[in-house]
Amino acid sequence: MHGLHPGVSERNRSRRGVRRAQAPASRRTRNDSSGRDGAAAFRRAQRTARAPSTRTGGAARQTASGAASMAVADWLGRPATAPAIMDRVLVALVPAVGVAAWCFGWLLLVHCVVALVAGAVFEALCQALRKRPVRPFADRSTPVTCLLIALGIPPSAPLWIPVVAVAVAILLAKELYGGLGRNVFNPAMAGYAAVLVAYPQSMTLVHATTGATALDVVRFRGGQTLEDLAGNPAFGMLGGAGFEWVHLAARLG
Repeated sequence: MHGLHPGVSERNRSRRGVRRAQAPASRRTRNDSSGRDGAAAFRRAQRTARAPSTRTGGAARQTASGAASMAVADWLGRPATAPAIMDRVLVALVPAVGVAAWCFGWLLLVHCVVALVAGAVFEALCQALRKRPVRPFADRSTPVTCLLIALGIPPSAPLWIPVVAVAVAILLAKELYGGLGRNVFNPAMAGYAAVLVAYPQSMTLVHATTGATALDVVRFRGGQTLEDLAGNPAFGMLGGAGFEWVHLAARLG
């Protein structure tokens, strides 16, 4: 019996050796499989991060054509591009432009046309210099800027005033910073402020009869009674004849 023990123990030792030899291989297999699973999960996370999402509200991205695209809020359920949003703004500006032309004269419409033409030229020039497809008004933000500038400039101002304002707005305030979505300043406000500071006399011209403001009337006719002042065309029900209707039309739009 004692002679059998060495054989049995020999077999047991050989089995334990085989198990010990196989154990690292199985552990390596598990480690390799877990490593492959981790790498695959990491690649999936990278693809998800790179994929453009249209469900995150307020996220903006640049499409292959160069036009900015904007994702809408989750509850709307459909993507909205920057041109579509700007089209709505343009439609909303139509009542204000019409009422302003009715109150202050047809020269305001001339300023609108001049500003739009200047905006198209300056934007096309910037696109050509940046070696991009020349497509003025592609994102519709330039027409919005031009109309806002034209509404802010007095109708009696020279025609080159809106051209200078649009040049500052498009060349410096918008395209210099990279275009729509990258500009630091509001282009329309930057252009208006530039011409207001550079040409104050042209920017403060008013018509002697219909263009005077309420402050001008109080300044030059301060000796009149309140009833007499209130009867002046410069005073309206909401703060100024003409301007009150333009504000209401803008709110309506």
